[in-house]
Amino acid sequence: MSTYTVTASAELMENYLHTDYLLPQDEFTALQTDSGASLLFSIGTGGILYLTMEAPGQENGWSQVDLSSPQARNDFGSATVTTFGAAQAVPGDTGAQIHLGVALNDGTDDHLYLSLNNSDSDLGWAAAPAWTPAPFNAVDGAGDPVVPPSPFQIVKVLIGEATDQEYIVIDIVRDPGQGVDFVTRYYVDTTTPTPTWKLYDLPIDIEAASDASCIGRSAKAFGVDGIYTMGSVGSSAQLIYTPVYNVFDSPTSPTPPLSTRLYLPDGLIPDAIATARDPDNTSDLYAAAQGALYWFASTNQLRDPNDPTSPTAVCVVTSPLLTGVRKLYASTTDGSVTVWGLNGDNQVFYLTCPVGEQATPTAWNVPLAIFGQVDAISPFTDRGYSANTFFAHSATGMVKVVKSPTTGLWSSRGNTLPPSDATQPPSVIHSYTTHIEVTDSNGNRAANVPVTLTASNLTSVYINNLYYIVGTSPLEVPTDALGTVTIVETTESLAGTRYQVSVTSQPPIAVNTMETAWQRNAQYTTVASLQAAQIVSRDGSTRAFVPAGTSTKDLQSVAQSNQALATAYAKLSKTRPRPWLRPRVRRRRTTTPSWSISATCSACWSRPPASICSWRSSRRPETRSGIWPSPSTTPSNTP
Repeated sequence: MSTYTVTASAELMENYLHTDYLLPQDEFTALQTDSGASLLFSIGTGGILYLTMEAPGQENGWSQVDLSSPQARNDFGSATVTTFGAAQAVPGDTGAQIHLGVALNDGTDDHLYLSLNNSDSDLGWAAAPAWTPAPFNAVDGAGDPVVPPSPFQIVKVLIGEATDQEYIVIDIVRDPGQGVDFVTRYYVDTTTPTPTWKLYDLPIDIEAASDASCIGRSAKAFGVDGIYTMGSVGSSAQLIYTPVYNVFDSPTSPTPPLSTRLYLPDGLIPDAIATARDPDNTSDLYAAAQGALYWFASTNQLRDPNDPTSPTAVCVVTSPLLTGVRKLYASTTDGSVTVWGLNGDNQVFYLTCPVGEQATPTAWNVPLAIFGQVDAISPFTDRGYSANTFFAHSATGMVKVVKSPTTGLWSSRGNTLPPSDATQPPSVIHSYTTHIEVTDSNGNRAANVPVTLTASNLTSVYINNLYYIVGTSPLEVPTDALGTVTIVETTESLAGTRYQVSVTSQPPIAVNTMETAWQRNAQYTTVASLQAAQIVSRDGSTRAFVPAGTSTKDLQSVAQSNQALATAYAKLSKTRPRPWLRPRVRRRRTTTPSWSISATCSACWSRPPASICSWRSSRRPETRSGIWPSPSTTPSNTP
């Protein structure tokens, strides 16, 4: 067996990426493949339903397909998507399935289409999804057709996540053009040859503009899903649970299911509600109201005839972050329940608690604000790494935000798509770039040698110009023709990833990507060193890093802060990382892309302290001449 020598270096630097970024979407829902890769269903420009898929091992990392336009052209010539529903059945013995429902508007009326039982492992169906039309065909108690309202407007498409049966509920505008748009709810039965619309009566009125229902199942609902609906009648709060259908219904004499009223303490009106599905298909209900989170266990959702005020929620968390909650989401994964929310200050927060301890306030974490200036989110828990994840729509566009299960740190990334124009200039990114070189026993560079990587935290990176997700599971990639592996991790701070790198059965080496930048920063611990710092621009000109007239007192404060940071870093960087070994090694394809990343070293990270560099304060990139080791080819249009 050959003996190899592995060397590595890393730098905080400027790179270029030839890509487009996912633009803001009107409505979106995030799901995932069986391996944990993200799937984002969304309504984009022009009223088109898109699926944006994360694609590890590909050049850009994400790809996008149009799910709705072929069907719209075929049936209407032209039609737009007004709303949609997407759900992923909780994994069972046969694997998870993805269910979709979409409302296509022909210019006057909405039309429902369903695409059910799609694989979450083989996404070949996305290239040409099978849409089944589900025209409105409800009948009344006498069996006569119900005349649909005109225009026919679908407000909401709810699809359940149960593994034992598909549940699809549709809300439509009851009387269009009547000032206040109240909705009528229908259950779509897909067990019949043609999907059948069945009236789903509710004891309260729901306005289309405030339709905040969610689907789930009470533990004592006899195995039938139901809808949790919040609203109000006058000043009276209403929160009800209604089964989708009456399980004891007689085919010859159908009767509507009975609703159960749920209560918050002191008659509070919920701001938002969410369900968390359990493995047995039952669901707990969570409600946010006036700065608190309330919990209904799945077993606490049935009325006790001897207690007209039951069931009543349990208050589990109070926090200012829970004020004015606009959206709430919940899920149960790997023995923990996680609740995400978007509050009135446009902040994303999350809470988590071990399953079985929800009623204990101290079992919940302190609510934390993760992201700000957000107007919509869609969260999930990554099945591949058990990582809390959500997509967010903010003023800067769409981003994917992930909490590393090993470090607890949150990171955000834009969704990079293939460029729409091959001649467009590349985007500037700031990154930790790690260069790994492998040589054989004769000192020659070793090409196509498998290199195994693990990382201290879960992150997305570019390795030899291809997109990967790297974390605690070993990832195997080959060296290029020059015997190198180049890892590019985008960053907007000094936080970077630490890797362990090994070749064959040789002991791994540790690579701390932050080491060079932090050690350089640690040198600026005196007033004199700060005053002497220079910034070198692209053209070679220099300027003083510290503005003229800066007081000695201020510089002394910065120097002391750098001393403290250097001391803390020296201590923490020696902490032995957690063991990062799992038995499965993921091997990726090695197709050479047509475009590669180049890199130039940034002067604001090589001379003045990185913690207060010009890019962080002004975002004005300034680089020195000289090229950081790059992939084997460099595009001619590199700036």
